[in-house]
Amino acid sequence: MKTRGRRASMIAASLGIATIAVAAWVSRHRILEEYWLYRLRAGDAPLKAKAAARLGELGSRKAVPALLGAIREECVRAEEEASHQTGTDIGFDDGSFGFLVVVDGAEPFVDALIRIDEPALPALIGSLGDRDTVYSSICAGAIWALAEKRGLTGSLRKPHFFRDIDCLPILERLSEDGGCDEAVRQAAVAALKRVQE
Repeated sequence: MKTRGRRASMIAASLGIATIAVAAWVSRHRILEEYWLYRLRAGDAPLKAKAAARLGELGSRKAVPALLGAIREECVRAEEEASHQTGTDIGFDDGSFGFLVVVDGAEPFVDALIRIDEPALPALIGSLGDRDTVYSSICAGAIWALAEKRGLTGSLRKPHFFRDIDCLPILERLSEDGGCDEAVRQAAVAALKRVQE
């Protein structure tokens, strides 16, 4: 009897361990995603950049708001630094001028959003028309990159510096269809109204 009880308990323990191992294997994507999201929010600059890259590789939808938040933080930091220096006035093709603020620190976050691809589009499109024009132009550049990746830019000339208005042809294509899901189409329609006002 003792042998039978031991055997049954060993089998039960083995099944329990196997179940835990399978659950961990199946959940590894979520575990990694949560780990890198934590690092994105709580890390220093190099760790945030590494976390952004990993979240981009994972295609993390959950990371989109945090990545946009990281871009906004970098914009604020760059604008604070720029306020202590002389900037560069740039001229646009339509004759208008703007002040160029370079936000080098945002690049890993933008790259991650581009790797995440379509799930990032509604949030990026929603960022157009933001009061922070530097942030909005970075998002416009990311939208342009995603549109290029999907072949939606066609014969459009790529601007050197992005503004919301540069995305109008892309937004029009996305609002018509653009091969994207309904959330992207609706975000494009809403952004078209906002940007054209």
